[in-house]
Amino acid sequence: MSLPKTPDPRDFDLASFGEMLWRRIALPSEEPGSFEIFREEMTRDLLPMTPYEAVIVESLIRTEWTIREHGHMRDTALRAGILDAARNLLVSARKKEHDAAAKEAFDSQYDGLDEHGKAWEEPELFDAGAAQSEGEALARRLGSADPARLDEADRVLAGLGTSRMELLVAVWNRLAATLARHDEAIRDNERRRRELLKDLEQLQRRRPIEGSLES
Repeated sequence: MSLPKTPDPRDFDLASFGEMLWRRIALPSEEPGSFEIFREEMTRDLLPMTPYEAVIVESLIRTEWTIREHGHMRDTALRAGILDAARNLLVSARKKEHDAAAKEAFDSQYDGLDEHGKAWEEPELFDAGAAQSEGEALARRLGSADPARLDEADRVLAGLGTSRMELLVAVWNRLAATLARHDEAIRDNERRRRELLKDLEQLQRRRPIEGSLES
């Protein structure tokens, strides 16, 4: 008695059953070809041998990619929030310093003269551009993987009365709702992954085996 033969994609003029699947459109945020490489490696690992297995494997690949993307979006939001917070904190501190110096100069005058009897001069306007540039420099140091540059950023933050951890806590609290949505999406897709793996295992157990039995 002959047993059923495992389907061969070449019988359907296909190099693989993966050619039957819908082709995904890459997003602008992705490295070109990154999903295709990911799909190829995952398909090689899961090795679907029938058209339906290929469909389940494709769903698994998309689920894994979605988990990866939500994790990436979550971390990107945190990183951007921390860098923005540091930049804004520095600009705000420089503005406060300027305003305090201007007020001190104004308070020290008497009838248009300073405490030394010299004519009081209007202080220079706050240089927002210079403060913004200084803030950008701090953000670049803070976002660097270079320990020396991170040490520089830590010194500046200490001068501003804060630290990397304090910035993280503040930004985490501010973005709590956004981060929670990504965490929930990750959990939902992890549950879906487990269900898809069970479906794939059931299909694999029902695979036809090539060969014959003595009758």
